[in-house]
Amino acid sequence: MSGTNRKTPQPSKGSPFDPFLGAFLAAVCELGGGYSLQSHGSPIARQLGVDPAFIEALTINARRRSLIEPFYAASPRNTVRWRVSARGQQFLTALAEPGPSENE
Repeated sequence: MSGTNRKTPQPSKGSPFDPFLGAFLAAVCELGGGYSLQSHGSPIARQLGVDPAFIEALTINARRRSLIEPFYAASPRNTVRWRVSARGQQFLTALAEPGPSENE
């Protein structure tokens, strides 16, 4: 117990949502003007081959885990959009790297 307890939670690779969240976050990264469920939910669902309702569940999951963050898009109406947060980028990086059990 050397005090190496980190305050920043690490992504859980054991969640059944994680592979889908990775694909969802990658799709959100590709959107230049930010993500909106109403505007982008159905196209992303088609891209990932899932039901649009599942994209809504992924959006909620990503928001609760702080993997996406709101921002005001550059538009006349100050539209709130979502983008991948720094924590979301870390999550994507962690998914791409082999875990400790895969190296041993």
